[in-house]
Amino acid sequence: SAGALGIVPDYIGYGESRLTHNRTYLIDDPYKQAAVVSWLVAQEQLKTMTQGCTQLRDTTTVLGTSEGGYGAISASTAFRNLGINILTNFPSVPALDAETVMREGIAYYENGNIDKGSDYYQRFASFGAFALYAYSTYPPMVKFLEGQLPLNKKFNIPGEPEKDVLSWFQNPEPVPYREVLELVPNKWIELVNSDLVA
Repeated sequence: SAGALGIVPDYIGYGESRLTHNRTYLIDDPYKQAAVVSWLVAQEQLKTMTQGCTQLRDTTTVLGTSEGGYGAISASTAFRNLGINILTNFPSVPALDAETVMREGIAYYENGNIDKGSDYYQRFASFGAFALYAYSTYPPMVKFLEGQLPLNKKFNIPGEPEKDVLSWFQNPEPVPYREVLELVPNKWIELVNSDLVA
């Protein structure tokens, strides 16, 4: 007999891992980790439930949308490294290049193409803050930047809620989304480490 098993890994820092891990966004390794760990656990669980009579074959289809589209690409790479055969991969509307997305957003801001008071601007500013948070807590990125955080030191002051971006998104109790919108400065580019801006 044959069948199919659906595995839906959560992003690191969400769901069950919310209390133990920080959230990530468009950083490759955590998506790979979530996918591989879920696969291995499902493989062992299926074997245990059927007393060894049913095995999870090394063949899969991977799909995801938006952030999940990016995750689907990362997961496929990790699965291939495990020797798993990818039948099809459906990454729907993934954000493939976070750096380009952020640079274009900054350019729109600097060119006056975004109404600074609009809800869109506030949401974009909060995205920028979250991306800076994610990259600043990702050791390989900090190592790549020779120990510097992408986040401006002026917004990395522990104990000062309005000046500590890391605490806005830190688990287990991140700041509510609406509060983040109020905390992001009008010129959100101020959040970026000025030493890294050309």
